[in-house]
Amino acid sequence: METLTLSRLMVRAENWDDRERILNILIYGDEPCRRLFLDYRGLRLLWGWMLSLPLPEETLGHNEESVMKSERYHMLVRAN
Repeated sequence: METLTLSRLMVRAENWDDRERILNILIYGDEPCRRLFLDYRGLRLLWGWMLSLPLPEETLGHNEESVMKSERYHMLVRAN
């Protein structure tokens, strides 16, 4: 996995399906690749994704899909 290419793909990924594929690459990728990703603005890119999650106040905490998305992000961060 080329870390720089992956980071560029993250910037361009706009829909959830693409982002989920990228997250799976990060979650199941080799540890050295994940570390390089973190060194190359990885957390900043993930934070941008988290901020773009649609979480209206009336569904906050009640929307299972949003909770699952959030847990996937946290799994990635904890894995590193």
